[in-house]
Amino acid sequence: FDARATDGSEDGRYTLEVTPVDLAGNVASVSNIRFAYITKLPEVAQLSIAENGFVNQLIRIEAQLAEFTGQGIDFDTSSIRLLDPEGNEIAGSLSDDNISALIYTPISALPTDGSVDGVYTAEITTVSKIGASNTQIVPFTYDTLAPTLVTVTPANGSQVQVATPEITIQVTDTGSGLDFVASGVQLHGPGGAVEIQTSTNGVDRISLKPVPLSQSGKYTLQITLVDRAGNRSIPLESSFSYELVPPRVTAIVPADRSAVNSLGEIRATLQDNSGKGIDFASTGLNFHLLNPVSGEVEGQITSEGDQIVFTLLNTLTSDGTDDGTYVVRVQPVDNLGNVGI
Repeated sequence: FDARATDGSEDGRYTLEVTPVDLAGNVASVSNIRFAYITKLPEVAQLSIAENGFVNQLIRIEAQLAEFTGQGIDFDTSSIRLLDPEGNEIAGSLSDDNISALIYTPISALPTDGSVDGVYTAEITTVSKIGASNTQIVPFTYDTLAPTLVTVTPANGSQVQVATPEITIQVTDTGSGLDFVASGVQLHGPGGAVEIQTSTNGVDRISLKPVPLSQSGKYTLQITLVDRAGNRSIPLESSFSYELVPPRVTAIVPADRSAVNSLGEIRATLQDNSGKGIDFASTGLNFHLLNPVSGEVEGQITSEGDQIVFTLLNTLTSDGTDDGTYVVRVQPVDNLGNVGI
């Protein structure tokens, strides 16, 4: 006879009919040998719990079973068993639709207080009506506890003077782990919502970088934590105060009350506290060198890095006629318009 297909399409029960005949022509009674030809085992086509997935409640497990002979599923011998993290079987009842669905329902609902959380195993045995059997093992995590906030930096109630503070949210979740996509953080200040850039370490930390804060006052983080099992924390809040600090002059060369015998330029080092940088054009308008006699000395303003440079247009004489006490006046301005003193 022709070879049978090996893709499951010709699986089933076969009967081999044998009629013995000897060389003298004697014919014995016909013998029938029945056997099952199986090349593709029945299987779970769909399961209500994903392999290595996460759930926060367990009301039932439903499996859609498939077999490839056309003979159907033997629901009397097919089964679903549920094993706890220690490998103990959890009692349950089975039901089916007599077509493809096999449903397991635990007799007692599992607690949702975290006391029995852990990795469970669903053991599904699919048996076809021709006797082919296949057992599949599906582990999953039962997690009923929401993530916990550990720390927030800046700390709740603290004060910052940096316009772009580094904000860090440290969390912990001992079950399924934090779902960074579903979790959310918002920052609100005196002027409303503040735009933030968010990054994570993929495990237990959320880092935020706000646009430079432009108003003094109270800023509040609104935090919602969600884990991969769908457990959601209550809304959490943490606040800090921002005190707007104007730019300032940190150094001037020549230094205050110093004595020099030549002067070609004056350099002032500026510190920006806005996060937006120094407005050197506006600062240049506020840069003045005053001589002891005629008033203001003419010069050209340039900038180099964090320094503003005043270059004298006319060299001071060295015969003593320009000697005296000179005064430098610098009033820095940042790109938010904040004016230092």
